[in-house]
Amino acid sequence: MRIAGLGFASVLMWLSAAGIARAGFVFEFGQAGSSPVSDFVITAVGDTVDVQVYLREFGSPGDILATELLFSSAVALTFDGTIAKVQDELLDITPAPDFDVINFVSASTNEAALDVAAFLNPLVPPDPDNRILLGTFRFTGVSVGTTAIRVSDLTPGLDETNTGDFTPLDDLIGDGWGAIAVQGGVVPEPTSLTLWGSLAVCGLVALWRRGRRRKDAVTG
Repeated sequence: MRIAGLGFASVLMWLSAAGIARAGFVFEFGQAGSSPVSDFVITAVGDTVDVQVYLREFGSPGDILATELLFSSAVALTFDGTIAKVQDELLDITPAPDFDVINFVSASTNEAALDVAAFLNPLVPPDPDNRILLGTFRFTGVSVGTTAIRVSDLTPGLDETNTGDFTPLDDLIGDGWGAIAVQGGVVPEPTSLTLWGSLAVCGLVALWRRGRRRKDAVTG
């Protein structure tokens, strides 16, 4: 390739850009203490599952995150809201603790968003699997069935995922795909639990009284 006529600084910038172009990034799903996971199970309607979102680097040279670290990122997570949902609360959308600024956390019928940055905390390094945890989304099962989940760049066209050297990565990141299966069964509502508990107590009392009457009849 011809680079004659370029200044030294321009050559360095060209080489840096060429190295980044050979690298690759992807958003991934996972769970605490596990390797990448794409399929999640909610065992009953009303129950929950935690879905972690990572940024992972692969390919060659594969050391951009390790050398430049991560400053910010922003993701959108889409899903079928009739099967599972994410509430618009910090308890259901939790940024990774390495990030100290939460620019945007929200959820709608079929999308949840997270935008984080490390302004005060140290820049974020990757783990041994070359991944950086961005945050956790807690899904609640709405009805029995399966929904595909997809995590992608929050705002295409904007540089929201940047390294500590302010290298934009958005155009290099592939979408992550997975699925959530909500199995049969319903978690009883608290009022239902109270009702069934009351019925059980009444039944035990009735049996005790019947036994008492029989005992009194025999002794009488």
